[in-house]
Amino acid sequence: LTTRVPARPAITSGGKGLADLQSALDAMPALEQVVEDKGAGARDSRTDLRNGARAVDRLNKRFYKKLQAEARSNPDLAAALAQIDTDSDNLPETLSIQTLLQAGPDLLHIQVLYQPGTGSEATERQLDWMVPGVDTDFTNTTPADLSGNLIGPFTNGFLVLVRTRSINANGTRTSATRKLRVHVV
Repeated sequence: LTTRVPARPAITSGGKGLADLQSALDAMPALEQVVEDKGAGARDSRTDLRNGARAVDRLNKRFYKKLQAEARSNPDLAAALAQIDTDSDNLPETLSIQTLLQAGPDLLHIQVLYQPGTGSEATERQLDWMVPGVDTDFTNTTPADLSGNLIGPFTNGFLVLVRTRSINANGTRTSATRKLRVHVV
C-alpha cells in the first residue's frame, strides 16, 4: 500500500496490524491442539463415567440378589427389601451436545454436533433452542439429526441457548443447556 500514489497506510483492525495477525495465526495450531486434547479428555471421562455406572449397577444387582436369598429365612430383612423400589424407569440416555459452531454462508447459523453413542433407548430425539429476551422458553424445536443440525439464521450479537431432549415411552431426559453468542465481524 505504501507504493500506491498517494501512499496509503497499512491495513489495521481495532488498532492491530499484520504483525498481530501473524502472531495470532502462529499461535492457532497450539490452541487448537489444546482444545482437541481437552475434548478427548472429556470424552474419555464420559466413557469412564458410563462404564463406572454400569459396573456399580451390576454390583448393586448382585448385592440385592444375595439379600433376597438371605431374606427367605429372615422376615425383618424381607420386610425391609419390600420397601426398596427395584423397577427401572428405562428412561432414554441423554443425547449429549459435543460442539456448537457458527456456520452457514453468512455465519449467522449454528451447527450442532452430537457426542457419538449418546441418546440410546430414545424413540425420539429433539433439539430445542431459544434466544433470551426474544423467546420466553425453549419454544423452537426440530428433530435431532445424529449427524448434526444446522439452526438459524440468528441476528448478529444474539446469545442462543441450545439443549436436547431424548424421549421414549417411559419419559424424557433433557441435556444441559449450552450457549453460543453469534458474532460476525
